[in-house]
Amino acid sequence: ASLMLARSAARAREMSMRAALGASRMRIVRQLLVESVLLALIAGLIGGALAWMGASAFAAETVGFGMPYWITFTFDVRLVLYITALSTSAGLAFGLLPALQLSRTNLNEVLNQGGRSGMSSPRARHTTAVLLMGELALTVILLASAGALVRSAEGVYRSDQAIDLARLWEFRVALPEPQYASAERRLAFYRALDERLAAAPALESAALAGSPPFNASESGEVVIDNTAKGTVRVVAAGNRYFETLGLSLVRGVGLDNTATGASPTALVN
Repeated sequence: ASLMLARSAARAREMSMRAALGASRMRIVRQLLVESVLLALIAGLIGGALAWMGASAFAAETVGFGMPYWITFTFDVRLVLYITALSTSAGLAFGLLPALQLSRTNLNEVLNQGGRSGMSSPRARHTTAVLLMGELALTVILLASAGALVRSAEGVYRSDQAIDLARLWEFRVALPEPQYASAERRLAFYRALDERLAAAPALESAALAGSPPFNASESGEVVIDNTAKGTVRVVAAGNRYFETLGLSLVRGVGLDNTATGASPTALVN
């Protein structure tokens, strides 16, 4: 908007001559709006191309980061239509003010000022200052948001380094409902599966769990010292769970050594 405002100052003489030759105010405004929308669409096309390349490169870089399979980065028709609508709206909005100001230029004033228009008026300077302050504010917000996003992503990625994923495989098992309708049959299947996995010579370690690490869907409430309450993620973990993940016990007693029926036991990481 500020560039269009500054550009209109250089065209004041041209618009005044067009008005003197019989061009109506509406025709001048229509011409300037068409130029503004055309520039905005070209900018949107360039920005869309850069965004497509950036999204493709970002998707390629996140392949080895353990990104969940349901998160995909696509550039579809809806996004193209959105960019087109946004560019057109920006062209109309940011081109309207310069177009209206140029349509009001006076030929005698422009000629007397040697080609300079009334764009150096206090109102024009105030409008330019407001636009520049808005650009600066948006730039600071975008840079701060981008920095926070990068730091957050880096923190999440570093937190996953507690588990070595190089030799860790995850498989999901869904039992058919008719054959395993009862909880007893499902429990017997998992116990037999756990024994076979433990005896498999090709596996260094194997364990069963209700969900992947750090991705539990179930939650529960805990009470500490009868006062503090908190919500925790609940994972049904089988034998050798922490051993398989490469997590060692620093202090205390592991879950495998807890007697059945004893008081509740908690592990804190």
